[in-house]
Amino acid sequence: MANTMLTRSPLASYSFTDSSGANIRVCYQNRDGVIGMTGYDDKKGWRVRSNNIGSADLNNGMALTGWNSGKELRLYTVRSDGAIAERCYSGGEWYDGELTGVFVAAKYSQLAAAAFETSNGTISIRVYYQDPDNKIHEACRDGSEPWFDGNIFETAIAATSIAVSQIPGREWYLWLFFQRPNTEFVEWLMQASSSWKQGVFKSQATYDPGAYISCASYGRDDHRVFTVDRENKLCVTEFNAGSNNWQPTKQLGPVIPQSALAAVPVPGNVPWVRIYVQTSPGQIAEWGTNDGKNYSLMASQLPTN
Repeated sequence: MANTMLTRSPLASYSFTDSSGANIRVCYQNRDGVIGMTGYDDKKGWRVRSNNIGSADLNNGMALTGWNSGKELRLYTVRSDGAIAERCYSGGEWYDGELTGVFVAAKYSQLAAAAFETSNGTISIRVYYQDPDNKIHEACRDGSEPWFDGNIFETAIAATSIAVSQIPGREWYLWLFFQRPNTEFVEWLMQASSSWKQGVFKSQATYDPGAYISCASYGRDDHRVFTVDRENKLCVTEFNAGSNNWQPTKQLGPVIPQSALAAVPVPGNVPWVRIYVQTSPGQIAEWGTNDGKNYSLMASQLPTN
């Protein structure tokens, strides 16, 4: 069936507020490679927003970001030749973006993306990918200027999951996570447009190569990093404002083997966070917290067709 969701589909999420309250968008892939989007808002709840945003090779990287209360969305995927593709939602329709074909990633690269408004009103976009030599790269765009190469980070394990987060309203504060060749996750951070530096993230869990990671950031300096460990359990590692260290990693619940993962803060409802995984093949489940400490399965199956 054309709308049957792919088992271990890549997942990408983005959250924002508009006149209908808090909004969440989650993208996924079906068995034919077609990308769909399910969405939530406070007035109408969950419903499918699109069954065909575009197509991509199965199980490759996917990242979603946006701005202007969801009127502008950007979806990034990796083509079969390794070129990164951009799909733009603007003016109520989807179309190919200018990034398409500009940067070449490893064919197995995962992706992460963030967009934020600077103090002068410029929208800055950052896309993170893995090159054929397994180094992590940053692709950048500021306003209407052409895309350009940003920072090049260290070598990662092949097909590493990549996560980036940014606290809404705090420009140039970015947190980046990926997996080293020894399977440990590493944190890099930028604060107030300073140079990138390595952070102190540490997880006590053990991970298979290519294990998924996602981060939701909010408040003054609060971060929730979610991973899938070697026991196929969804895990969380927390960092709280005013702390100098990450809290011990804890398991939350089971997921399918090699489940993808995406997480977002719920805007206007700090410290609410929502996490999207597959607990059953072909379905997206929602985990969440409303206090930043206690987590539960909030929905076992979101609408995808």
